[in-house]
Amino acid sequence: MLVLGAMASLQWRYQHDAPIMLYLSFLMDHFHYVPYCDFFDMNLPGTYFCYYLIGRLSGYTDLGVRIADLIIMGFVLFLNWRIMRAFGLKVAWAGSVLWGLAYLRLGPETSLQREALVLVPIVAAVYLSTSLEKLNFTLKSTALGLLFGIAATIKPHAAIGLPLLLLFIIVDHKKNKPDNSSGLRTIIKFYLLPSIIGFSIPLIAVLLYLAAVGALAPFFDIAVNYWRLYAHLTGNHESIIGYKRITYLLQNYRNLGEFTIWFAAAVVGVFISLYHSTLNSALKRQVILLAGLTFCYSIYTLLAGQFWSYHWLLFLFFLIQLCSLTLVRQNKDSTKGERLFPIAVFLLTVVLAVNPPPDSAMLLFEHKLPAIKSGQVDEIAVYLQANLRPGDTVQPLDWTGGAVHALLISRAKLATRFVYDFHFYHDISNPYIQNLRKEFISELKAAQPRFIVQIFGENKRWVYGADTTREFQELQSLLDQTYGVIAKGDGYYIYELRGGLEKL
Repeated sequence: MLVLGAMASLQWRYQHDAPIMLYLSFLMDHFHYVPYCDFFDMNLPGTYFCYYLIGRLSGYTDLGVRIADLIIMGFVLFLNWRIMRAFGLKVAWAGSVLWGLAYLRLGPETSLQREALVLVPIVAAVYLSTSLEKLNFTLKSTALGLLFGIAATIKPHAAIGLPLLLLFIIVDHKKNKPDNSSGLRTIIKFYLLPSIIGFSIPLIAVLLYLAAVGALAPFFDIAVNYWRLYAHLTGNHESIIGYKRITYLLQNYRNLGEFTIWFAAAVVGVFISLYHSTLNSALKRQVILLAGLTFCYSIYTLLAGQFWSYHWLLFLFFLIQLCSLTLVRQNKDSTKGERLFPIAVFLLTVVLAVNPPPDSAMLLFEHKLPAIKSGQVDEIAVYLQANLRPGDTVQPLDWTGGAVHALLISRAKLATRFVYDFHFYHDISNPYIQNLRKEFISELKAAQPRFIVQIFGENKRWVYGADTTREFQELQSLLDQTYGVIAKGDGYYIYELRGGLEKL
């Protein structure tokens, strides 16, 4: 099923956040844009480097991106198999195959999300901690820090698992060589400091890059002034603050991403492994490690504070590994019922939780998938490809509604440094947002893009709640006075600068 699902997914088209990240990397690649200077975005530099590499290698094509995603998934599955095979081949195959199926089941909108990229160094860190016993523990600590430092350049809170893995290798080494690994001074010198050094290397490299390209000040401007405002938004794009936000966080955390269906098998797997299995003490410590990482990456979603399905990917990965432990070999004195019960729980969970990836049957029978965003992405892209002239620029008025995706397909150059427009509609009483509005209008007037693509209707994601608006009078006045609608469709307008305007 996993192989068929992977084959079917080759016909997926990348969607949601991936087109935006790939478009930013395209601007860096083809027009030599500098992050934070030439485009305004709240992601970290490691994100752009990853998507830049993916875009260059894939040619920004749907098939190329899908192959890249499957290669990344396959690498994670390989590392995970190496980690889990110590618990038995059944456990290793179950944990790896189930994760692959669960990942594909989440569909094209989740594929190549930043959490999927962050999972690579995190799983590599777990493999390093649990499998390479002969590696010098100081070198191992440094490498752990390095891997989590790489993850932190994409998602800072991804580093939440580092202290737990450090504690694991300290305890593990102490159990094996108690005379050489005890004492606070030893722990600081041979574990803590090397991990801090390793962790710092990617962060320093990123800062040096930003300084070299003149983007350090713009980066800190966004980090200091905008990140805290963006944190006001929920996963439903509502702006909330104070007590209401605390309630929102707790309520959504309690839902655990709607992945509670895996919990029964996970609990049984941990219990069987610790109390009714043939595992030695070292492997039981690994079980505790996996349980701890599952908890850590559930907290990760609280730190993100928006609870979209892909925010739970890291948590789901480790939760599935706990489920696979239901297949661990039990003690010889276990009764038949004790041996069959965890297997029954595992099979029931698989039946209820694992389904074929979306549209896989349709794809296997060579039917085309429904068009992205009801077809408007391709309609906009076709129009731009047919009408853009050398030197033309385009300004999207959108977020994830498809306009940015269309700009990527048509290889259009961005007119201003603002890739999306939702920044202008939340925290509108804040001077920083007011200045962003002024900057946008000023840049738009100076750039005079030939086309402006505006998304509306069900694909337009508006922010709402405290201190938000849907009005931007200066922008509307500029559109009315300087532009006219040259093309329109279901959910979008394409404006053209007056002078080259044609009749509809």
